Amino acid sequence: MRSGARYGSGVGDNFLADRYRLDEVLGYGGMATVYRGRDVRLNRPVAIKTIDRRELRDPRVADRFDREARTAARLSHPNIVAVYDSGTQDGTGYIVMELVDGVTVASMLARGPLPVDQVAAQQPGGRGQDTGSDRRQTA
Repeated sequence: MRSGARYGSGVGDNFLADRYRLDEVLGYGGMATVYRGRDVRLNRPVAIKTIDRRELRDPRVADRFDREARTAARLSHPNIVAVYDSGTQDGTGYIVMELVDGVTVASMLARGPLPVDQVAAQQPGGRGQDTGSDRRQTA
């Protein structure tokens, strides 16, 4: 990590692997936080999932996080984000993924039940697949 940078604030000089800049938080859960970020080498937006370093001390959690990255990297499907990179730096684990802008499923569900035709459009072979309107989720 560059000197003076601190994980968690998600702003400014926060870099992973001297390549991935962490910007604002997109979402978080019990053990991980997902940031909007930028791959400064390839000049493209990315999503960066980081796991709390306290959690990563548990070998079972570290193994599960590593398996998640490797398994997701092998998948290729229009409705699944691509995994670009993963690693550990200063005790913080990270997975760098394709960033897909749009609303999250959680925010859609917070407004109430989804219409059946809207859900069907997101399924393989649904209308969303034909029109290119399918949206993959990052968090």
